[in-house]
Amino acid sequence: VQEVRERQAFVKPTEKRKKMKAAAKQRTKRERAKNKLHKKRL
Repeated sequence: VQEVRERQAFVKPTEKRKKMKAAAKQRTKRERAKNKLHKKRL
């Protein structure tokens, strides 16, 4: 499915890089949120 979507229109290499970097940021953000310890105020 993803391959078909990629072949529909030409995507510049810079656009690919930007999209991949944004995806990596979101992935990292999700992982950090999942591993975050919720500290209570004392």
